[in-house]
Amino acid sequence: MVKVFISGNCGFSETFYYNNAFLITDPKESWHLETVGREWIAKKVHNYKAISNTPSITTDYDLISPNLINNAILNGWHTNGKQFNFAQSYADWFYTKLAKANERSCRICELIEKNNSQINVYKMIEILRDHRDTTPASGGLFGQTVCMHAAFGPIRRSQTTNSFIVELQLLENNQINPIIWTTGTSAPCLSLFIPFN
Repeated sequence: MVKVFISGNCGFSETFYYNNAFLITDPKESWHLETVGREWIAKKVHNYKAISNTPSITTDYDLISPNLINNAILNGWHTNGKQFNFAQSYADWFYTKLAKANERSCRICELIEKNNSQINVYKMIEILRDHRDTTPASGGLFGQTVCMHAAFGPIRRSQTTNSFIVELQLLENNQINPIIWTTGTSAPCLSLFIPFN
């Protein structure tokens, strides 16, 4: 699919393109896929994984598209002969820093680890509404909370646009019953998570 389809415009009021990451899962296994144009890299997920608007696969990966490394070399993002680091080669430093993407995905992992024995849909909703014990309007200069809120000024222009959780139920006949819990709106702390099946 990555070879055929490419990420579309991600902007609301202006044109804004960026590469994407996906968590692909079934009841037996999960994969973390990151794309850049029509190229891709993937890593098998062993426990849990959070993604947040920045490349996070580094030197440890399981699958890679044939031209990904060569594309980085041709663009001057990677030196031939050195160990390939996808995040280092392809991350946009400016947007990654401003969005505090690494901090947000680390916060999700921290909360999952802390609540590991209690993880269910309702706990995940709570995690996606996290403000790091601050009020939604504060969140510091960059607003590096999981539930992001835009604010006045040039730095905090982005906010969470949608949140969703996929609950995979394995039925007795080995059929999968997926339930998608989604807000369909911004600000998960103010939104209802509606189940679709």
